[in-house]
Amino acid sequence: MMVPQSCLMWDGKEGWESVYRSVPDLVVATCTAALAAEIAPPSLKALYTRFPDNAADLLRDGALLVQLLNPAEVSTVLHQLSTQKTDKKAPRRLDHSQGNGYAGEYADLTKPLPDLLQRCQDAARKWLIDHAGPLCEVKRKETRGGTDVTVTMSGKDALDKSKALLLRYGLGGINFAHRDSCGDFQALLLLSQPGVDYTGGEFYLADANPPFETQPFPFAAAGELLLFRGRQGHGAVEWKHGMQEVKAGSAKVTRRVAVGFFQ
Repeated sequence: MMVPQSCLMWDGKEGWESVYRSVPDLVVATCTAALAAEIAPPSLKALYTRFPDNAADLLRDGALLVQLLNPAEVSTVLHQLSTQKTDKKAPRRLDHSQGNGYAGEYADLTKPLPDLLQRCQDAARKWLIDHAGPLCEVKRKETRGGTDVTVTMSGKDALDKSKALLLRYGLGGINFAHRDSCGDFQALLLLSQPGVDYTGGEFYLADANPPFETQPFPFAAAGELLLFRGRQGHGAVEWKHGMQEVKAGSAKVTRRVAVGFFQ
């Protein structure tokens, strides 16, 4: 079945001045219900088989790209996201004045996640637990009874209690190198088509210590899942991660949209 290219485009508000509260304002929702209904979403077991047999490349290089969804399945995710709400907080912007980047924003997705997106997250979680070795303990700040406290949890619990983010970048978008307060590993599912919706925008890992070497991991297609080390984890390298500048693709509107797991 041919998937309309519009399913990978944007049909939302332009500019960054509006305070977006729901996914339809952030992600294109041009796929019809009929189109989505024609696609039998893959099972958790089927998604798991799309991962490699071991995590050697991930542990050696710090990141691993997996073609997790095909174009029709990406369209299903976009359709399901069109009715998904973000949390009540306004999306956080990336702005040079805050020292975190340019022309981007992100928002927490409410639970439960859309069905196919949840299966993607569950498959990635299971694969990491099965293949990535012992996960380090995580210290995380939580609000309990109106008070911020620091909680220590196992690496497995950190995956279980993590959240998913919707991330959007426009023309000129940049995410400066940083480290999130997450567990050993994070993941990023691309929903835009490189070359069409945008060019540039390469994800990279950066050594936090001299000589500050960086390693790019460019996406090749929508539906790719990038697994990467969120912090030191295994080995002695202390990783930071970021994204290079988003440039125009062949589409009229430049947009790079992704969902982040294990935040």
